[in-house]
Amino acid sequence: RYQNRKEAVEFYRLNGVKETLEAALNEMFQLRPGDVNGYLAEYFLKLSTPPRISRLRGSKIYDARGQPSIQADVFCTICNLEKSTSSASVSSCLPPEGMSLYQDRTHHVTTAAQWINEDLSDELKDQDPCDQSEVDRRLSNFFKARLQEDKDIQEMEKQRSLTSTKQE
Repeated sequence: RYQNRKEAVEFYRLNGVKETLEAALNEMFQLRPGDVNGYLAEYFLKLSTPPRISRLRGSKIYDARGQPSIQADVFCTICNLEKSTSSASVSSCLPPEGMSLYQDRTHHVTTAAQWINEDLSDELKDQDPCDQSEVDRRLSNFFKARLQEDKDIQEMEKQRSLTSTKQE
């Protein structure tokens, strides 16, 4: 119990809790607001850490035509609580044209959900959700890298195809 009290005192000292509380109480006394708790809530809200992206969640959903689509949810840590701050879904404008297209679309949606849940979630973790240019830069770099990977795979397949054709 004594050790716990000692740790609490050190924690409060390191975080300036005593000084912050004194400042809040002194300012509140001078202003004498009608809603004391509301005043304190606003006072401490101004001191809290700005929101940060905590994770993304990608989900396979179905659009109004029953076609697989992707939904992305952004979660942010706000005042020490994780909250869903935005959600967007994308549906294809193309009409369904057979099983092959449906399978391709399902594969693309599954890949998008995987990227959102893993790589993109890691890439955007702890970013300021209001810093759109930084988020855009990171997303752009991610997609450029995926495009380059795709080009490299296509080039390797082309080389293999040429090599196997020459051997025959």
